[in-house]
Amino acid sequence: MTTDISGLHVRLDTKACCSANAIIARVENEDAYELRCAECGSRGERLPERAVNFLRSTVRVFGTPPAPIFLSGAIYRKATAMNRDELFPSKYLKAADLGGKPLAVTIKSVAVEALNNPNGGGQQDKLLVSFVNQPKRLVCNKTNFNSIADLHGDETDGWAGKRIELYPTKASMGGKSFDAVRVRAPLSEAVNDEIKF
Repeated sequence: MTTDISGLHVRLDTKACCSANAIIARVENEDAYELRCAECGSRGERLPERAVNFLRSTVRVFGTPPAPIFLSGAIYRKATAMNRDELFPSKYLKAADLGGKPLAVTIKSVAVEALNNPNGGGQQDKLLVSFVNQPKRLVCNKTNFNSIADLHGDETDGWAGKRIELYPTKASMGGKSFDAVRVRAPLSEAVNDEIKF
């Protein structure tokens, strides 16, 4: 027997109509549910199966709660709502991949590969740095090459197994500002290098 969740009050992470409060309603002649505005009763979007299963499980385990259940957009929004990075994932590391935080990594390998020039004009050889337990590679520009070389030497053959820290920052070129990935010594190693007893 499936648990009926019609009439259940939920609170959404965004304003759906008049407010973020909604009521779950059964779709007529179907085994499906939809959101209805708790203020005016207007019909909202149909709940995906994962949201229905989540609410049924919650009610089955805990009973009908006295307060609205919070529904994250990740549960109730259609899976087709994606951003550019989800629709067109890159094989190469970008500042957005770091989520605003530095990431200490171990270099696995370094190779030169021909990549399409983003400004047109065919392909260009680029240095790519791979990391242990990281699926994406870093397209190494001159600034990052110099940073790694300052830490681990000019010969890229000696970089495998060495630790670096990737961090997101702002850079500028031609008067335009953009997000960039930069390289430095991992913070813990940099601190240890400076402390002399």
